[in-house]
Amino acid sequence: MFFLSLSTKLIDPISEGLATRSEVDNLNAWEAQVEFAFLGRVTWDGHRELLYYVSGQQPTAEGLGALSGTRPFVFICDRDQK
Repeated sequence: MFFLSLSTKLIDPISEGLATRSEVDNLNAWEAQVEFAFLGRVTWDGHRELLYYVSGQQPTAEGLGALSGTRPFVFICDRDQK
């Protein structure tokens, strides 16, 4: 089992570092393209971070292909020993 974290910078965050209503709608549509075991999301300091569990690294690379070119993001995928 692997832990996957995706992070994307918000386009125009409000002064508190959170997304605008219209960006929330866009982020929700973007997130819906990812089909992994969803754990949660964190929005802070102008970023949205998505947390997932995945069965392996290869399916992760294939699944993230759906997000290519939609908006910039970075990800971390680490083995979860527990």
